[in-house]
Amino acid sequence: MPSVPARQILEPCLRIDALALDFYLRVADQTDDPGLSDLWRAMASDEAGHVEIWKEALRRWADRPAADVVGEPEQLVRELAALELRVSEVAAGAPRQDPAWAFLAAYRLEFYLLDPAMDVLLILASGGAGGGADGAYARHIERLVRAFERYRGDDPMAELAGEMMKRLWAQNRALARHLRVLHELETLVPICSGCKKIRDDAGYWGHLEAYLKTHAGLEFTHGLCPDCAQRLYLPLGGEGPDGTGR
Repeated sequence: MPSVPARQILEPCLRIDALALDFYLRVADQTDDPGLSDLWRAMASDEAGHVEIWKEALRRWADRPAADVVGEPEQLVRELAALELRVSEVAAGAPRQDPAWAFLAAYRLEFYLLDPAMDVLLILASGGAGGGADGAYARHIERLVRAFERYRGDDPMAELAGEMMKRLWAQNRALARHLRVLHELETLVPICSGCKKIRDDAGYWGHLEAYLKTHAGLEFTHGLCPDCAQRLYLPLGGEGPDGTGR
């Protein structure tokens, strides 16, 4: 089977965020509320940043095999096609001056854009470290949630919707982080043949525990396997793992 070029994955991502960018600009032009207009233009500015990330990734990776970037590229191409269709349906809605309609449409749009596959790809396309992309998108979601809460006032439904959006963001971020680590482990993770340290994206060498804690959020407890217990303790006259001596 011919390899899928990375452009077949990156181009849908570019189109998806371009749809979101166009949507927010049209909503900003439609509203008569200066505060809401500023909100939608700020959301559009965030999406413009994502569009630039995809463009740069295309310049770097367009003809590279997608399997070098993500796992199961054929399935991902199908998933992105379905996601693009859902986003286009929301983004194509004719803007109305009703702020409630705008917020509802924006929430639906961001719900789709929080797809874990998009998160993983955005992190990889933005350089692999993830911190910048994570922080920028967290602020993007927080901006929308806070504006909606201000608009709806003491409405408990607004508070609930905001909590759900932020929880979805946190859950998807954790899932995206784990998916990225799995992909790295399934492809090529540079490991020293002598001391078994792992080289990270910045070129630094660190222990496996530190790598997995940073990239997957894993915590470790330590013990000794029977072989190491025998090797370390018996030469000192101590007891082996079965309670016996030499």
